This record gives sequence, C-alpha cells and structure tokens, in this order.
Amino acid sequence: MLPIELACWANQPLMVNYLFENTRLDYLNRHLSIEEDIVRVFFLALTTSNYSVASSLLDMYSELARAENNDGLTALEVIAKLPSEGDEAGYRDIVRMVFEHMEGEEFECARISKAMFDAAKLGNAIILEFMFGYNANLLMEVNSKGQSLLHIAILNRRVTTYQLILSKGAYTNAILQFLDFKGNNILHYAGKLSAAERFGTPCHSLLLSEERWFQEVASIVPGAFKSMKNVKGRTPEEIFYKKHKELHERAMSEQNETANNFMIIGTLVTTLAVTAALTIRTNTVQGPTPVFKETTWYILFLLSVVVVTTVLVLSMLFFTSVIHSPRKQKMFDQVNARHRKIAIGCLLLFLSIITITFTALCSAVLIFSFFPKWIFIFIIALSSVPLVCCGKIYGFATSISLLVHKNDLF
Repeated sequence: MLPIELACWANQPLMVNYLFENTRLDYLNRHLSIEEDIVRVFFLALTTSNYSVASSLLDMYSELARAENNDGLTALEVIAKLPSEGDEAGYRDIVRMVFEHMEGEEFECARISKAMFDAAKLGNAIILEFMFGYNANLLMEVNSKGQSLLHIAILNRRVTTYQLILSKGAYTNAILQFLDFKGNNILHYAGKLSAAERFGTPCHSLLLSEERWFQEVASIVPGAFKSMKNVKGRTPEEIFYKKHKELHERAMSEQNETANNFMIIGTLVTTLAVTAALTIRTNTVQGPTPVFKETTWYILFLLSVVVVTTVLVLSMLFFTSVIHSPRKQKMFDQVNARHRKIAIGCLLLFLSIITITFTALCSAVLIFSFFPKWIFIFIIALSSVPLVCCGKIYGFATSISLLVHKNDLF
C-alpha cells in the first residue's frame, strides 16, 4: 500500500495533501499504473472526502471520469452516495469536473440515471442540480419500479430533494401525475412509514413529522389523487393509517409514560407546598424583616402557596387528561392534542417550581429574620441556578413554540 493511501485511510487530509504535492508528476507516471494504482488512489480520495487530491488527479488523468472501482462504480456513482456537508466547495468542484469529462451517450444513459436516484435517496441536492443543468429531461426518468425522483424523495423524506424538484416549473406538473408500476401516486408514498434513519427520535415527534409530510404532499397533488386506489385497492389515507398504526401505539405509550413521570414530580412539589403552609410559624417575628413588613411577608407567603397549589392542580389535570384521553380522534390529531397538553402541563409545572422557590424565600425571611440581608440575597442567587438549568435542560422555549406556532415541514 502506498503512503498516500495509508494517510487517506487514517483520515489525515493534511498529510495526504502534503504527500501529493511533494510527489512529482514524472514519479507518478513512472512508478504508478493508471489502470490500478492511480485509479485506486483516486477512488480512495473520493470515499475519504479528500476532494482536492481527487480533483488534481482527475485534472491530470481525464480518463478517471469513466474508470470503475472494484465494485464496478464510476466516479459519478461514488460521488452520488457521498455526503456534501463537509467540504461543500470541494464537493462542487469534483462534481463539476466529472461532468466536464463525461463523454458518450452510453455513459450518460447507463450511469447518470443510477447515480441520480442514489443522490435523490440520500438527499444529495448538489449533484442533482448539476445533473438537471446537464440534462433537464432527467427529471422525467423513472427507475425499474416505475418510481420517479419525487417518489424517491418523498419515500425517504428528503426535504432538499423535494424542494429542488418542485422548483422546476413545468416539469413538476408532469411529475405529480406519475404512478409507479403498482399504481401508487406520490401521496401513497407519503403515507408509507419513512425509512428509519432517525433512531432515538421520540415516537410522538416522529409521528407528527410523518403527518406533516402527508399533509404537505396532499396539498400539492391533484384532488383526485387523494382518494385514488392503487392496484391493491388502498387509498393514500388507508396506507398512512396502516403503516403508522404501530408507531401510533408506541407514541401513545410514550406520552402516557411522560405524563406519569411529570405527575410524580407534581405530587412531590404539591407535598412541599402544603408542608410549608402547615409548618410556618404564626407568632410575632423578632426584629425587623428585610424589604417588606412582617405582615406583607405573611401575605406574600400565603398567596404564593395558593398559586403553587392551583398551578400544580391544573398541571396534574392536564397530565391526567393525557392518560385518560378518548380514542375517538384521528391518529395524528390525537397525538398532537396529547402533545400540546403535555407541553402546557410542563409549563405550568415549571411555573409552580418558580413560585415555590419564592415561597421558600418568604418562609426563610419569616423564620430567620435576624440574619443579615446578604444571606437572603445569596439565597435568591442560589435558588435561581436550578431554575435556569431546568429551563435549559427541558427546553421550555420549544414547548411554547409548539403552542403558538404551526408545525411546519420545513
């Protein structure tokens, strides 16, 4: 194995560039075979995202654009399967150079179509833009199953590919009419469960995302397509409910568990509030109290206890309504409604935690009024730390956005 190959495998781009720049062209031509060594280094540079080396090799040996690796794939097919998030400029350069060096109708028909569908499946919009610029008629291609690029983009939930295809004007109107060999239109594909690459995503969030995809696609298809049946006699909505039934059950179970956990927290906070109300002393406080008079502190303490109790009861009411919610609503309407109830309950619970912190401060003033003022200032500063951490950890800004904003696909 060549040193430059070892550097590629070790993911050391600086070393790869150094070795390549300090290796003379005549040495490459004398010691490396274009049929084996240079082709191997070229494809290795591609797969390890070393686009600068790959571009330099392609610039020196134009035949690399039509060469195949050990798997029988050309540079275009390999690039179509590579992510473009890292070195986007380098990625664009290598794609442009490959297209500039492509020759022959056979290469175009046999290779571009396969690479195009691979890119659509992975959401690689950069290479698709080059392909459509190279030949706009590629938008009308279908694969061996009769699936168009839009079918593939929707099935794999690729937003960038979806938006790119819809931006192509007149071509889009034609693609919307395409059916695969089983009579499925694009809305049937939106009803199918997406290929699970989102492991770890909460089930209710995944189901809501799936529902938004279905509604988005339903908004662009012709009206007749919404109730169209495929060869198995199923409409898009029937497919959606069938494919997402298990996910729906998991989402319901997940939400019940979340509501139960928050109810336990609410019960503990309620216990603290009631205990504080029953144990505070009512005899005259010895000495002056900081900031307010003694009577004012008692009033603030009593009001804070009432607010905490009321807010906690409301939050637990929302959590209980999640667990015992009726099942008469539609699948995604039910999950969405339960999700909003949990969000409201969380906000109320967070408000109660803020209030009970103030309650604790009031009780500290009434019991330990003889302490200097800086003690109470320190208590206030210290008590604000868990509140800030709680808001950061649980992301209550997200909960608020769920209540005031429409859930958009993009």
